[in-house]
Amino acid sequence: MRRCWLLLLTLLVGCSRSAETEPLWIGHLVSTSGPHRERGEEAIQAIDLVIQQLKTEKKTFFGREVWVRHVEATDRATARAEMVRLLAVNRVLAVIVGPGLEDPAEVVATARSQGSAVIVTQRDLQREGRALARFALMRTNATRLTHHWPLAQAASSPVANAFLQIWQSGERTIDESNSQPGIPALGIGPTVTLRLDQQEFSVEPIPPVEQLSTLAQDWRERYRKQFEESPDASAFYTYDALNLLLDRLEQLERPTRAALAEAVQQLSEFEGLLGTVRQREGRWSWPLFLVERQDTQRRLIETIPADQP
Repeated sequence: MRRCWLLLLTLLVGCSRSAETEPLWIGHLVSTSGPHRERGEEAIQAIDLVIQQLKTEKKTFFGREVWVRHVEATDRATARAEMVRLLAVNRVLAVIVGPGLEDPAEVVATARSQGSAVIVTQRDLQREGRALARFALMRTNATRLTHHWPLAQAASSPVANAFLQIWQSGERTIDESNSQPGIPALGIGPTVTLRLDQQEFSVEPIPPVEQLSTLAQDWRERYRKQFEESPDASAFYTYDALNLLLDRLEQLERPTRAALAEAVQQLSEFEGLLGTVRQREGRWSWPLFLVERQDTQRRLIETIPADQP
């Protein structure tokens, strides 16, 4: 791993304290193994930055420090068991979920059944695909789409799958062939791209660096300096999620799980590093960014609001 786990051990292991000085715990259900390892580690590192800042400022809540308990969720069964443990044994006030969970719906339902606020910080890949498809429909009257990969491969890509569902909702077709002049082409790789009239577009969770706010650029630089890597969307989202919970916690009269859950539920939006984060139907969403891609360069075309499904 590229990060030092000593800080985590320091946070998780403490001496005996009275109830008045016992830390207030937030749970974090995350996967740091397999294909999700890097994103999971980045999310934990983002949380570390928040905790470090609190310690530097000697900031407490109701005279108590806030700590975060990270637990590994390698599969659905483990995630379910760990969520129950966080709520019943560790008695966390709220839970941050992600990244890396295959399907967070079950653990989210478990948390809410116990009266806990829960914020999912995984990318909404289907939403990214829908946004790219809507852009394609606005930009072209073409009724055909070309690609040069098996349709089964698209089914394994949530972004491509969501795109194709919208594209095929009308009288539009898909050709398994090489790109043709004047015909939109969809490419699947680490990023799903749309080629229109010799231009290539994608919908991404983070805008080009130069389009980040001053606050986000400063935070990104602090992250890079400490961890020697650039933060991905998982780090931005998780940093925002913890700060959202802390902001609500600070408004309470008493630090209880129910009170915090109600305070989070009543909040409709929150200013995050990437823009306005909004809650819709119990789920928090971040802005998306339509980007034109030219070799290694990226140019922001449009910011897609967080409340656009």
